Amino acid sequence: MSTTGQDSQAPLVSPATVAEWRRRQEACSEITPLSDDGETPANGFQVSGDADAISSGGKGKRTNGFHLPADARTTSLVDDGKRANGFRATDHATNGSTDSVARGFAESQQEALNAMISVARLEAPTQPLPAIKPGAPQPEPSGLIADAATAAPAAIIVQPSVVDQAGLPVRPVSVPPSQLPTTRAQASRKRTAIWDSHILTRMPGLPIAGILIVQAMLSLRLVWSNSAFQDEALYLWSGRVEWAQWLHGTAPAQDLFNPFSAYFSGSPLIYPPLGALAASIGGLAAARILSLCFMLVTTRLLYGVTQRIFGRSAALFAAALFVGAGSTQFLGALATFDAMTLMLLALATWLGVRAAESRPGAQVALLVIAASTLALADAAKYAAALFDPVVIAVIALSVWRARDLKNGIAATVIVLGVLSTLLLTGIWLGGHPYWHGIEFTTLTRASSTASIPGVLYVSGMWVGTLAILAVIGAATATFGSCRAGKARAWVLAGAVFLAPAEQAHIHTVTSLFKHVDFGAWFGCIIAGYALASLARAVPAAKASAAGAVSACAVMLAAIAGIGLAGSHFDQWPNSSKMISDLAPALTRTGCPCLLAADNVVDYYLPQQTWSIHFTTVYYFLYLDNAELRILHGVRAYQQAIANHYFKLVEIDPSEVPTLYGPVTHALAATSGYRLVDAIPSNIAHKPFEIWVYSATRLTGRGPR
Repeated sequence: MSTTGQDSQAPLVSPATVAEWRRRQEACSEITPLSDDGETPANGFQVSGDADAISSGGKGKRTNGFHLPADARTTSLVDDGKRANGFRATDHATNGSTDSVARGFAESQQEALNAMISVARLEAPTQPLPAIKPGAPQPEPSGLIADAATAAPAAIIVQPSVVDQAGLPVRPVSVPPSQLPTTRAQASRKRTAIWDSHILTRMPGLPIAGILIVQAMLSLRLVWSNSAFQDEALYLWSGRVEWAQWLHGTAPAQDLFNPFSAYFSGSPLIYPPLGALAASIGGLAAARILSLCFMLVTTRLLYGVTQRIFGRSAALFAAALFVGAGSTQFLGALATFDAMTLMLLALATWLGVRAAESRPGAQVALLVIAASTLALADAAKYAAALFDPVVIAVIALSVWRARDLKNGIAATVIVLGVLSTLLLTGIWLGGHPYWHGIEFTTLTRASSTASIPGVLYVSGMWVGTLAILAVIGAATATFGSCRAGKARAWVLAGAVFLAPAEQAHIHTVTSLFKHVDFGAWFGCIIAGYALASLARAVPAAKASAAGAVSACAVMLAAIAGIGLAGSHFDQWPNSSKMISDLAPALTRTGCPCLLAADNVVDYYLPQQTWSIHFTTVYYFLYLDNAELRILHGVRAYQQAIANHYFKLVEIDPSEVPTLYGPVTHALAATSGYRLVDAIPSNIAHKPFEIWVYSATRLTGRGPR
């Protein structure tokens, strides 16, 4: 390209001149399609690889995204048979003329060069403009280019070969951001983009769909692997009772004297009817698959929340970590209210994060809905209130980060106000039985004998790896984030430790395997960010390897989770054989009956047990007429057996093991009782035993 020492402004031309130039250009040039060599076009045009820089004069270099042929003459735009800025020149023509370009081009090229250097300092749009097609209308400049054209017409970036012969630019084009000087932060974002541009992340629906399919398979393998757990049987039975009351106004005797709301750890009106409805359609498996559906929605909400906060790569890692957790697989195959409650907590969080990016009117509506959803989660399972501060903090900090501190405080007030109003109203409507259930199961729950190190060790088995990743992610977010972002990261990481700390406080591991998954959901958000950040912490050339390392970490955690979920699903006795043997004996003997697996019997034998009140191995009072006093504990069971009070006894070595020995010895020592069945247990060395009072003349197989 030749240069001149003149500074004169190129004369203005009319649109007719531009149109004439285009016709001549199209007559002598042809558009070259994009090549398959993998090189990205500059500003939408395919360029040759051996080009001189426009301004520097060095060979093989680019300036502002353009290539010129290395052997091009300074007064010519193309060479024979070579490309020039997206056009392939014919053998006898150069851009509209059979002769060389007029000297007037030198002036216009100098002005175009000055314009490019000026605008290169601006932030260019991230997407290049499409290549020009012959005869196609020119697009209107938009965004930053349009603003630059309005504010300073001389600062429009132009393609040197696509100009009017008088020097007037024909179309504005953008400079690729990769050609601009980069800061350290921009270089870090570029390394992240290398991982984000992976083929999986370019198909938004495919990766998360694959993760959900894996989650479904991991939980479905457990659905048919064991009979009903005591809690499952209780909740499904209570749901059946609630439906009977609503539809027919009837209820079994035990619910009349001891309503479910007085000892349930969640409202019997929320999950149990849904679970019982599913069980009426497809049995226990259908009720468990309902829980799986809840957990699948929970994972999808986790992906949505993490994507809005930390991006797609972090969201994929977060979802994969959550699916691989053993407690997630377990809850997806357990027909209790835990899966539904966790889904509601996740939905409330998603609504709050979504509200942070909405307009003021929509924001208030979403915050109210989020608070209502949070109240429903607390009602479904009272222990969910432990995570209310986490949800509220995440919502408030998200609003603060998206807007300002004032809006964050306002969001907190709205959520707290709606939540407290709904909870107090629900407690008032439920009355004393509900308040007693809340106190008995949650607020004043009795302490057990498990040691604090023991509780923490069990917690570490379930979510230890996730907790470590969450802390790493929070520490990573501390550098390079605003105050709201830093606080939100540590809130998410701290949620993992809430359930272990609470249960260590009361020295119990009961239901710990379920409760740790509530905190794990929040922890996976920041743990996913930790794994995705590994690609930014290494040079760009190693970003793919860093992503592979993160994926391997997820797989290793999932392998451990698969083993934990499978082994824990086998930790209660399979009662299928016991139920089949108990049914005919129960029909012939009648009651009073002592049943260790009373809830399981209620669920599997509803026709026989609807009007019968069973005695359990957990609590029993017996009036001794001879001594005129009320007995309780082991003494009560022994005296009732001595007086032939029970007509049938089903005793299980896994339910209250300390009672198994005294009861079986009392039965063997009391005349009239006979062992009719002994069923091996899959978790204990001693069998299920079914004893009947001999006055019923029931023949059995006898002791084994």
